[in-house]
Amino acid sequence: EKMFRELNEYQNKLVLYLMESGVISKETFNVIMEANRDYVPFFRVMDQTIKEYRLGKVVKNPFKFFKGSKKMVIDPLESIFLNTLHYVQIAERNSAFVNFIKMVEEIPNAFPEITKVKTRVKPIKVSKEELKDIVIDVKNLSDKAVDGFTVFRREGQIISETQIAIFKKGKMEVWEVGKDIAESLRDINRFQSNIYFRFFGIPTRLLRAGSTLAPDFMIKNFNRDTVYAGIFSHNIFIPYYHTMVGMFHLVGRTKLYKEWTKSGAMQSMLVSFDRNYYAKDMKAELTSRKVQNVINPKNWLEMLRIASEFVESASRIGDYSLTNKRLKRLGTLSDKEVIEGSGFESRDLTIDFRKMGTTVEGYNMVSAFFNARLQGYVKTYEAFRDRPMATSIKIFTYITLPSILLWMRNHDDERYQRLPAWQKDLFWIFITGEGEDSIVWRMPKAHELGILFGTGAERMLEWMNSKDPDAIKTLLKDFAWDHIKTLGPIPDFFKPF
Repeated sequence: EKMFRELNEYQNKLVLYLMESGVISKETFNVIMEANRDYVPFFRVMDQTIKEYRLGKVVKNPFKFFKGSKKMVIDPLESIFLNTLHYVQIAERNSAFVNFIKMVEEIPNAFPEITKVKTRVKPIKVSKEELKDIVIDVKNLSDKAVDGFTVFRREGQIISETQIAIFKKGKMEVWEVGKDIAESLRDINRFQSNIYFRFFGIPTRLLRAGSTLAPDFMIKNFNRDTVYAGIFSHNIFIPYYHTMVGMFHLVGRTKLYKEWTKSGAMQSMLVSFDRNYYAKDMKAELTSRKVQNVINPKNWLEMLRIASEFVESASRIGDYSLTNKRLKRLGTLSDKEVIEGSGFESRDLTIDFRKMGTTVEGYNMVSAFFNARLQGYVKTYEAFRDRPMATSIKIFTYITLPSILLWMRNHDDERYQRLPAWQKDLFWIFITGEGEDSIVWRMPKAHELGILFGTGAERMLEWMNSKDPDAIKTLLKDFAWDHIKTLGPIPDFFKPF
């Protein structure tokens, strides 16, 4: 009884989530709550109506009438799980669309091409007579509540390639936004549906997965992320320390970690591109998690994915905790606004790998790290544009100063001089021990910033020390050539040839 009541309350909150996002009206919400006090979903296998819509094209009412059938019922627990995914997607997409249109209405001169249009969907009104089998007392239903159950049928194409649909308090509006904006707001675009992009993207997905799941990549990524976080954070983020704070919340599955997962910040990580979070057979997924799976070789790939996300999440959660405290001190934001604001800063902390338009997404499907390199430049530019003094001080503290101190310690050491140039360019070098017992330790520098402001400072010191004019020229030439090659999105499929 207790477990069922908790499950029922959970499902009621999902419907409340839809109401608060505007997908259904308050009157419709009240009717649904009254008619479904002990709700259990009875989805049938092979539900043909699902194929008529794509979530990216239209926000639609997910509720259906209850009708008898001889078709097999999907496991209710599986349906509840998938309902959660479905409802949240609808609610969040509708919220995003509504906020976008709100911005357009506030500054109409900036968007003269965006206009509200008459809907191309013909509403088939539902009568109170039709509702008598699913509502306890139809006599007390208002006309507005009845409208909330209106079934929309297709008249031609639901939404054209230049239009989006939104719901405000359960009422549907259609807006003409133009092809580019409509395409950006949808999940499916012309690149994802192109068979050639999907074919040439196979090696790219393998390369990206293979690179991000290598254990040495995880260690390097930890070092780079924590330094990047210290530089780009809007808070006083201390590298390593606040990353370990984030790791504490991650391991302990604390309340703050659970808030972070709800904020949307998890979608920003690189490994998420090639991971299926929702299996086709959710019942098997929910019932097959056994202790022995940890040591089962078949699950090692999944364990590596979890480890990679674990490392990539630590700095983001550490910064989320700092932003969360800062926004709460303002005292003017709701809990949801604090979570969303903290989550946005968290996912945008180092590089948000999902931040791209449809064209770049197409290139990224066939060139594994094209967008990662591009976003690295964008992030650096934005940091200097928005906080030039703070960014300069942080870069000097976390990159330039350590590089200078290590160069002063190493440059006369023959062991350091014998190292290949690429190692000295890409890593901070620590040498311990003497003679045959000496060990060279390499800590990776932070990508573009590490090369420009770390290696660049070292080469400047070498030039001052040796008066060798080629020291800086060689660095700049190699740096420029490497980035020209990377920024030209050559498909990974052709690179071996």
